[in-house]
Amino acid sequence: MKNDNLLTIATRKSPLAMWQTLYTKRKILDAFPHLRVKIVSIVTTGDKLSGKLTEFGGKGLFVKELQQSLLDKKADIAIHSMKDVPNFLPSSTQIVAMFKREDPRDVLVTTRGKSLNELSANSIIGTSSIRRKIQILELRSDLLVTDLRGNVGTRLKKLENDEYDAIILAKAGLKRLGCLNDKKYKICDLKEMIPAAGQGAIGVEALSNNNRVKKIFARLNCSNTFRCVMEERKIIKKLGGDCGSPIAVFAKQKNKILKMQAFVGDIVGSNSIRTVADFPENCSVNAGESLANVLIKLGALRLVAGQRGLE
Repeated sequence: MKNDNLLTIATRKSPLAMWQTLYTKRKILDAFPHLRVKIVSIVTTGDKLSGKLTEFGGKGLFVKELQQSLLDKKADIAIHSMKDVPNFLPSSTQIVAMFKREDPRDVLVTTRGKSLNELSANSIIGTSSIRRKIQILELRSDLLVTDLRGNVGTRLKKLENDEYDAIILAKAGLKRLGCLNDKKYKICDLKEMIPAAGQGAIGVEALSNNNRVKKIFARLNCSNTFRCVMEERKIIKKLGGDCGSPIAVFAKQKNKILKMQAFVGDIVGSNSIRTVADFPENCSVNAGESLANVLIKLGALRLVAGQRGLE
């Protein structure tokens, strides 16, 4: 981009994506009021599809057109939900910043505010995530978990229309869209429902050689969130998984200790592994890889390979 006072943002058109983009714009202008910010909204391949994303390449379909806009120099940055970002980025782009993470937990949504234990046997639960499906069925094997697609508003509408008895969504997205209502939502315990890597975090992607943008976002980056999410992503990468794999990871920095927990299941839900680990500050540079190695010793690669064999 030739105008050094102009910053162009590429984003999806969904309400949640636009919220995240406008939030980013506010952050930029609060810190750099002399800049002008332009938003370019893009309909991605993932937005156009109606079937299961795993049949077409996974959640990376929500970001590749945004990344292409960076490569074509039609935008300076692309805004992503980090849980949707593939582990392998184009060779000339990188995640340059993340904002402070929102609550990463999942929530159970019903029309009457029931908890998971209060649902009747054979209740229909809607979720598009194999990670959520397997963890739900570990807690309640008598429930029926079926696929659920669409943006947050569409999914809530399907619940209201009694197409499902309950649905599982990320608390962060609901909060950002102003949809949280304590009477209808039950927050899932992190020990029972570990979130996706990067859930609740907004990421900023840019060309690796765009030093102007990197300088701007060095000031806006939340180093704690960035570090935790990057360690989470190392586990997915080491296990050969992707955004659609039945792998859950969460890292949190507390009192100079990086606390990590992880879950790996097979695609049919018959086997799973859970583990936790604490890494002191001076030993946490490779925390993600260390925990991934523990999972590998426990058989995680076999479970992930089983998923690929059934796709």
